[in-house]
Amino acid sequence: MAISSWKKILYCLAIILSAIYLIWRIGWTIPWEQRFWVLLYAIVLWVCEVISNLTAYITIIFRMLPPKKKIQMDLHHVLDT
Repeated sequence: MAISSWKKILYCLAIILSAIYLIWRIGWTIPWEQRFWVLLYAIVLWVCEVISNLTAYITIIFRMLPPKKKIQMDLHHVLDT
């Protein structure tokens, strides 16, 4: 089951847009001038978003890889004993 080129383009676009979003999040929405605990909470939240996106990237990349050939195993001689 091959993935169409249209889906590959959409997957790549999703990866690019989410990477841009993460850069925007760290650069423009983290409260750098706030108290330590507020800043720590914001950074922990950003790290969780990064981990979530990395998980999605891995899933998308594995879906884009060509499927591996299935190995046919003949186990009749083992089952007959």
